[in-house]
This record gives sequence, structure tokens and C-alpha cells, in this order.
Amino acid sequence: MARPNRGQKRLLAAGVAVCGVFLFYWERPIQEPQNIHFQERHLDVQELQVPHLPLPVWFVKTKNPTVAVSIEFQDEGERNFSQQPGLFSLLSALIEEGVGPYSKTELKNVLDEHCLNVSCSGGDDSWGFSLYAVPEKWELGVDILLDYMLHARLPEKELERIRANMKDSVRQTMIYPVALASEGMNQLLYPKDHPYSWSFERTLQGLETCTREDIVKAYKQLFDPRHARVVVAGNLEPEEVVRVLAKLFEALAKERKNDFKKVQQETGFYKEGVVQHISHEAPQTIVTFALPGVRDDSPDVFAARVACDVFGGGTQSRLFTELREKLGLVYGIGAGRSCGDMSALVRGNARIDPQNREVVVRKIREVLELLVEKGITAKELEAFKVAYALSENLHSAPKIVAQLAAYRDWGVPVSQVNTYPRNMMNLTVEKVNTFLKGVDPHRLTVLTVGPGKGGLDGGIPGEKDSKGGDVK
Repeated sequence: MARPNRGQKRLLAAGVAVCGVFLFYWERPIQEPQNIHFQERHLDVQELQVPHLPLPVWFVKTKNPTVAVSIEFQDEGERNFSQQPGLFSLLSALIEEGVGPYSKTELKNVLDEHCLNVSCSGGDDSWGFSLYAVPEKWELGVDILLDYMLHARLPEKELERIRANMKDSVRQTMIYPVALASEGMNQLLYPKDHPYSWSFERTLQGLETCTREDIVKAYKQLFDPRHARVVVAGNLEPEEVVRVLAKLFEALAKERKNDFKKVQQETGFYKEGVVQHISHEAPQTIVTFALPGVRDDSPDVFAARVACDVFGGGTQSRLFTELREKLGLVYGIGAGRSCGDMSALVRGNARIDPQNREVVVRKIREVLELLVEKGITAKELEAFKVAYALSENLHSAPKIVAQLAAYRDWGVPVSQVNTYPRNMMNLTVEKVNTFLKGVDPHRLTVLTVGPGKGGLDGGIPGEKDSKGGDVK
């Protein structure tokens, strides 16, 4: 099955409060952890030179029985097709209808028979494939990956069925307030001409107008080896990794060359520091909020991760403790970091009783303002380090590959891979609080969706109505 692309993920994740690394507290609350010693892990990443790949392959030899492969093509994905919304969704689905010598049913059977797991996903910034296999079958899996990239059948007869299903899914989704909140916040963050901008109506229009010729043209423009970043982990020898991947990328180099122009765009948000409300007759009100954040390639990323989790990352965060546990104003609330090549933000969601809308918006601001003013505590930092150590438990090839692929996304050099956890563990309260002093709470943007129009009890300072006008 293809993983949902970024556009689909926006719909699926719109109402999910981000719980972050503090989720483990559901099972075992940790009270004032002390004298905890962390052992820095070393992955021993090797850089392998593979023909036709300008960037080296990152390889980690493991002893576990799974081989994991991640191949991402940083060719800016949907950015170069932003005028054709819905095209990548159709392409993802059509690829699953058969590749190379395999029909859809035959492909499923061969993957199941040989214990292979293949998935693909396209987004704003890249298109990627992942493969999980046992060592004896990973070469077969790579051969099938080549079929995905070069020999997808993209059957015309299945297009209309897929198109109709996707349109129905979008129409069913867009009636929910949580989906409207996701769409509305996106439109506050990114103007219409921004590659990250999307709307349900534009998506429906794109799904309607994209032809098979459009899809085939886009497919033939992707997967240029010059843009590939590859990570492999498993019980393999380096020479075997080079041999198998060389065959893959030699075939791709003969067929796939694109000259996409790099899309230039301001990374700042379209609107900041406003509160808007969308009227929707629903039993609950959805509150979504966003604040400019820090990219993973920034030296401030370590302090930013702590600050974000203390603010909204789970059941012991400031937001959860204050608004749910102490005041009982929300059914659930959370926030987490969201990064793209063009922007990074802290984004959160809450579900509330409509009558609590005004006070919840004020309290979210107050919690943020107090965090910036007073900073975090030593207890909060220590709890974060415990949770981080647990989340960084990299004993399987898929986990290793996922972590290394994330590092590659943000240009972290291999020489710094093992210093990343050390930098996290060496954080001090002073470093985090110094970072927080540079955060501006007035840039917090809030969108609410639910009953009522405009502000309650005289309105919220700085609030805009659903058309962008000042609330009277």
C-alpha cells in the first residue's frame, strides 16, 4: 500500500493532538527522575560511493534480521506541480495498480510470498520509497523498487474509479470541523501562490481535471538519481550494498533526468498574531494554533525540541496540565513541531466546549507568554531527557533508517550524526531559556471552528472574522 502523501496526511492528521515524546507517561509516570545515566549510542555510519549517485549512501551494518532501505528524491516533489493539485495523489494510487511484470494482485502476492514491504509517498518537498526485507530477499525488493520507479503500468481503466473514490473522500472529509480547521490554518500560513498552500476546492478541481497524460508526464520527470538520498541498514556487507544499488541507479540514470528549477519562496508565514473563527454548527469547537518554529538544521533545534514538548508535547506539558487537568477547559490539547523545506512551525490542536472558546484562546497565549518569560524548570528538562532517551532506542534497522533519513533531510553531515543525541543530553536549563527569550508570543496565530460568529464576550484582542475583517 502507498503511504499517504503530504496532502492526504493533512486531512488524516488535522484533528490529532501531537503528543510527542511524553506519551510514555500514560503507562509509567516518572516523578522527579534523578541520577539517570545515558549511554551515547554509536551507529558507525559508513559512507558508500555508488555509481550515478552524487551523494554517498549511508550504510549501517546491523545484526538484526531486517534490511531497511530509504530512497528519497529531493526534487521538490509537488512544488513543481503546484498548479495541478491532486496529481500526486492520483499518481500514488495508480502506481499501486501494477508495476513491471506484476498486476496489482500479482504484486501483492509476490511481496507477501517473499516477506517484502514496499511503500511510496510523495509530498511538497520530495518523493520517496522505502523497503523492508529479510537479507536473503532484499535484492529482489530493490528490483521491485526499480519497477515502481520505471515500469509502473498506470492503467487508464482504473483512473476514473480512483478519481471518483478520491473526490468522494475529499467531500466527506471537508464537512468535519477538524478538517476545516486544518484547511483554514494552512490558508493563514501560506498565501495562494505558495507551494505549500492547499484547499479542498482546489484539490477537487485538480482531481477532476488531471488526465492520464498529465500523470504519465509527471511520473517520467521523477526519480532522477542526481537528487537521490539513500540510507540502508541491515546485516549486509558494504560491497553487496554497492553492487545492488549500482544496478538500480544505473537503470534509472538511463531513463530519468529532470531539470526542475528550484522553487524560491519566502519562508515567513502569510499572517501572524491573528485569531480567526469559522462558523460551523458542531457540538464541539476545534482550536488550532501555530507559531513560527525552528528547522532541524538550525543550531537551536535542540533547545526548540525541549521548549516545544514542555509547551504542548503530551500529558505532562504545560498546555495539557493547565487547560485540561487544572481548569477542565479542553477535552484534549497538544502541540508539536512541524518542519518543511520552506518553513517550520509549532502547531497544535484542542477540542473544547464552544462556550470556552474565548477563555481557551486567552489561556493558550498566557501559557506561552509565561513559558517565554519564566522559562522551563530543571525537572521538566530532566523528564524530557528521559523520554528522549527512550524514543532514541535504535535497535532495529527500520528505526535506524528512519532516524538517518531525517538527518539527511536537513543536511546533517555524517560526522555529526552521533553528536546529535549528545547535544540533546548536554542541554542545560540556561540554554533552553536563552532560546525561549527569542520567541515572540505575539506571533501566535489561532483559528477556531465551531458555533458562533466572531468573538465571544466582546471578542478577543486582534481577532479577525472568517472574512479577515476586524471583529466588532
